[in-house]
Amino acid sequence: MIKIAFCDDCEEDRNEILRLLGRIECLWHEEFCIFPFSGGRELCESLKTKFYDIILLDILMDDLDGVETARKIRSMGVDSRIIFISSYDERLRDLFSVGTLGFVDKPIDIEILEKAIKTAYQSILQDNERVFIYQKNKTKNFIPLKDIIYFESDKYQVAIHTTKSVIRYNESLKNIWGELKTNEEFIMPHKAYIVNLKYSSVQNSSTILVNNNLSISIGRVYKEEALQKYMEYLRRRRN
Repeated sequence: MIKIAFCDDCEEDRNEILRLLGRIECLWHEEFCIFPFSGGRELCESLKTKFYDIILLDILMDDLDGVETARKIRSMGVDSRIIFISSYDERLRDLFSVGTLGFVDKPIDIEILEKAIKTAYQSILQDNERVFIYQKNKTKNFIPLKDIIYFESDKYQVAIHTTKSVIRYNESLKNIWGELKTNEEFIMPHKAYIVNLKYSSVQNSSTILVNNNLSISIGRVYKEEALQKYMEYLRRRRN
């Protein structure tokens, strides 16, 4: 399921965006998870604990305008796809280069909005090596790989420890490793863990420290591959 947040301080415009997103859902035969916000500060506060795949931002807002909101979002390290909703003249748009995918004019044309969302969604799918996709309660969710510290097997579930929260869902660590094995930044040092090397350091040939607080014994079966990937990771960082 695509998570779409939109931010506009005009209630009438929020209702119109919600209506248009509902029409696009019907056209795509796809259900969106939609989060409306009435101000930039409210949206940024939400981003401390949530991730949205696509963010639609009105530029002219009293609380915190769309451009400043986008800059704040990027300064938080959030890489959601951002689309401005604007009544600005075409010549002014180059002023707002803050890693956005484009503009949708007001009044909003559904075809243009649909095209912008489709471009953003295709960008997410093409970038799937940087995003971990998991399904929970029949809902498809995305997590930036850079935000994942480690995966932990927990009985019949997997716990994803991220920089913001811990997510638990029904899956096997073996299946997850099948997806991440070719990723240069993840290793499986133990049957119960997959760790992101960005947050890890090998203490010796038998122990790895994760996030400065979790010590994991490197399993005999996993040692050769795990240590080799770790050394390759260090070499890439030095170059």
